Amino acid sequence: MERAAIRWTLLLSALVFLAGCSSTQMAATWHDPNVPSGSVKKVFVIGVAKDQLNRRLVEDQFAAKLASLGSRGVQSYNYFSDTQLKDDKDAVMAKVRELGCDAVLVTMATGSRTETVITPGRTYGTVRGDSYRYERRRYTPSDRSRRGWDDYYRSSFDITHEPATSTDFKVVTMESNLYNLDKKLIWSAQAETVIDKPVGELITEFVDEVGKDMAASGLF
Repeated sequence: MERAAIRWTLLLSALVFLAGCSSTQMAATWHDPNVPSGSVKKVFVIGVAKDQLNRRLVEDQFAAKLASLGSRGVQSYNYFSDTQLKDDKDAVMAKVRELGCDAVLVTMATGSRTETVITPGRTYGTVRGDSYRYERRRYTPSDRSRRGWDDYYRSSFDITHEPATSTDFKVVTMESNLYNLDKKLIWSAQAETVIDKPVGELITEFVDEVGKDMAASGLF
């Protein structure tokens, strides 16, 4: 029950972003307090994605973000294919050391789901034309009455009903993990991203949000 409540809260928070803000909501972050501040100077960046364009976008965006934090990012796509990253880890680590990197950043989607949000219907009314005021007095036909029967159509009470709506949102869980050269995890961030715009924009927003936590960690 508690996990469901947390997930629902995250979704509602994410949907707020549909009004014009970021589509990414940070879900959890962690860093090793024993790692000295400013110790990460050069990072080998790996984006795990089926689409090679998305991989390049992720790695390029993180390289730019690391540069803004005073560190340096090296895109892995310049040296290895997806298959090589998966099957030849020794060669990858050898290249990481050769390049003088002191950490490896891996970013990937770890899950996705569809959430349904139901907006309740509502009914409301609007008075148009002359409004009625009740007052005890001697009856005298109004001027409007004297103008003819068709004049009554100038005043009416509009009833508007908006039915309930159901909207599906795809939510992807993204994770970024930073490892030292001993393959020990030293920083991690998880985020929920609502798929509501082009992938390129979503990647930019995701990296921006994660970058804020990177800066807060003090590692870079």
